[in-house]
Amino acid sequence: MIYFIQGQITKRIKIGHTNAMIEERMQPMISSSPDKLKFLGGMSGDTKLEKYLHNKFKEFFSHGEWYNDNDSIITYINNNCIKNIEYLEIINAEVLNGKLSFEEALKMSEDEIIAISREHISYAYKNLFKKVKLPDFNDDITL
Repeated sequence: MIYFIQGQITKRIKIGHTNAMIEERMQPMISSSPDKLKFLGGMSGDTKLEKYLHNKFKEFFSHGEWYNDNDSIITYINNNCIKNIEYLEIINAEVLNGKLSFEEALKMSEDEIIAISREHISYAYKNLFKKVKLPDFNDDITL
């Protein structure tokens, strides 16, 4: 996934990629950054898209994967990204499974994304959790 995060004081924007969940990726950055970091948005994508975006916004380059705040990047995020981390994770799973394109996802309402989330939970409950055998603790209880 491609993510955009911004330092609240410096206003610099990081354009990054992760194969993990975005919150997992952000935790080390948050704990080591002197600036508070805010998630601006994200999208399905790989390192090729990340490199494309780095090149697209190279005139605003600051250092590493950080770019100076500007209207071009903010407009891009507003037009092409999902701004809720949880919804992005749900949508990305659908995109990776070939059930949905990211372009279709951008047009979805919050209720439609929540419905997909409920399907994921229902599937997990019906197919994954039923295989878990819980021990019978009744024999061990003494009163």
